[in-house]
Amino acid sequence: RASGRAAGRARRSLSTASAADSFPPDFYFRQITPGQDVALSNEPLAQVSRSMANFYYSVGDKSTGEAFLIDACWVVDEVVSAVQDDNMTIVGSLATHFHYDHIGAASQDFGAGPMRIPGIFELRRRVGLPVHVPEQEVEQAAKQTGLEVADLTPLTDSQCMSVGRFKLEFMHTPGHSPGSMCIRVTGEE
Repeated sequence: RASGRAAGRARRSLSTASAADSFPPDFYFRQITPGQDVALSNEPLAQVSRSMANFYYSVGDKSTGEAFLIDACWVVDEVVSAVQDDNMTIVGSLATHFHYDHIGAASQDFGAGPMRIPGIFELRRRVGLPVHVPEQEVEQAAKQTGLEVADLTPLTDSQCMSVGRFKLEFMHTPGHSPGSMCIRVTGEE
């Protein structure tokens, strides 16, 4: 019998896989799983990444080779490499909300002293990606990660962005955080 956390992870994995199957063959969807795809080492950040049981995602268009990263943090270089290994060019980073386990933090203490959690700071400053975060959380995200507000592009309710021929629509769904966003992907711009 699977533990509650493992069973939940299996259900989430199955539901996202079946959703991606309903898209055209040129739709790129990648669920990146710590402990399976990335964060395989015994380094402290990899260990915490695995224990958080969060997934990272990438969506894009295989025909153009463009993709967005979603909620990539902890082991940013490995997440970027996983998508690049699929022959995709990352064109931006999307955050569903500002919590440190989704965007990183300049300093977070897990009992062994403060540590930097790589995330949108590294994606913006080192990789050079545009970083999009919910408009209600831009200031908190900047303060938490050490970025300037000007480094972040606000996401608004009903905003649409394209990646290749696919449209991403952002829906403000507060609850988990004040600015939480869901992303709806459709097959045509």
